[in-house]
Amino acid sequence: RVAGGSHGIGKYAPFVVSQLRTVFYWSKSNAIERCQGKAVLMSHDAPDGRTQGTGFFGVRDGCENVKGRDIPKRIGDYESARSATGTSLWIAGFADDPGWQRHVARSVVESYFCAIAEGQLEVLIEPGAGETMFEHWQITRETLPDTFTGLLATLSAEDDGEALKEAHAFSRTLEDGQSIVRELQDLDLGHCRLRILVEEGLPSKVGLIRKTGMLITSKQNKLLQFPTLRDFVAVLRFESEDGNELLREMENPAHDQFEPDRLDETRRRRGRRALNRVIRWAREELRAAAAPPTTGTSEVVSELAHLLPDIEPDDAFGDGEGAERGFGARDVIQLRPVRRSRNASLRDDSADDAGNDARMEEGSAEQSRHGGDGDADGVDEDGGRTTDSDGVGTTGGGRARQAVAFKDFRLLAQSSDGIRIAFTPTESAKAVRLDLAEAGDSNTVPRTDLYVQTRRGLVALPAHALDFVTGKRIVLEISGDSLDNRAWQLQPVVRREMGAKR
Repeated sequence: RVAGGSHGIGKYAPFVVSQLRTVFYWSKSNAIERCQGKAVLMSHDAPDGRTQGTGFFGVRDGCENVKGRDIPKRIGDYESARSATGTSLWIAGFADDPGWQRHVARSVVESYFCAIAEGQLEVLIEPGAGETMFEHWQITRETLPDTFTGLLATLSAEDDGEALKEAHAFSRTLEDGQSIVRELQDLDLGHCRLRILVEEGLPSKVGLIRKTGMLITSKQNKLLQFPTLRDFVAVLRFESEDGNELLREMENPAHDQFEPDRLDETRRRRGRRALNRVIRWAREELRAAAAPPTTGTSEVVSELAHLLPDIEPDDAFGDGEGAERGFGARDVIQLRPVRRSRNASLRDDSADDAGNDARMEEGSAEQSRHGGDGDADGVDEDGGRTTDSDGVGTTGGGRARQAVAFKDFRLLAQSSDGIRIAFTPTESAKAVRLDLAEAGDSNTVPRTDLYVQTRRGLVALPAHALDFVTGKRIVLEISGDSLDNRAWQLQPVVRREMGAKR
């Protein structure tokens, strides 16, 4: 048996549609019937003292449930006539708003189309007065396509029905014989099944479904943007009980994201790596299935990589475990050490000093996670250490700024006042400061109004210092004013005594 909920919020949903905030639960197993009522009201002051908000219907002594003949007659007679086993939920003072049947039917098929298509769930909704679309709302495996058709036909100009349309497209992957099916046995998340349908006009979304058959989200990070692929729709189903338990603990209260940081510290890294592995596998399968037909030749211009927008930002920040590289050959660019002015100004970088040994290497990167695989403070995912201290002292004498080499630079604009950058040092260094400048045709404009997000809050650049470890990827959240629609140049530098050896 797999736990369905993840935060215990859904159990209060029936009380919302009860004008009396009262619900009765009836169950029958092994020929024994039980019933108990529960009310969730507002506490208030009464003549004999302050009342309690939660009340129960049942045996007064111990708040036990009632059995057999003590069950309210209306509930007992109805359930006995059905000769049913299982559990029924009775809502007292139901808010019978016009058209509630359609709202319920829509919510059911949007979230549970998979469970219905597989025969795990059937829903019967009694028709409302004047209901003409169906004689009754009986949603089963056989009627699911007609239910979708009927609901889509009732959409209005004010209601675009995005979630309903997505669910309809997802459901087609379960029934269409043209769907591509791929399977993966993951060490931590167990058996994963991916169904892909490629067809013009589909929304290019990936729906994530747990073993219960409920759609969790179609908005999972790193499974959102596929600009270079043909139109498709895909369903990723997690079918292992152990894997579902891990996912359940990663699910956020809004049910729209799996977040490894919700796990305890002992399993956080395991959950992050497992989710990244499966997402990377799903993206590779999607590329293989929905790649556009090759009609010509292409050429990589790596010199422009740091000035062009990222065409696949979801692949930009990875965990360093073999994600694909987006660009080919990389060039080494010579930079000369310079002293930084405290005020923003134009600086000519066009001159070339062939004698200096500063270099900057730019290229692609791997996928990221929220918070970074090696973020701005603490220990990164692979054990690399970063620091939050200034890291620069004075010991007398002159000090020169020297660039630190790195590769695989990626940048993703998240909003007008926030960007995310990722890069991999190719040499180790202590107390490295980061200079970010707006890049132009031949000039750069240093920015002194930028901040990096750390576990201690926002820290100003370039005052914030990092320890670089060769090959340990760094991901940083940068904030400031008017950051979008700009090209950026990154220059990590260290201050060393003039004349000292590196």
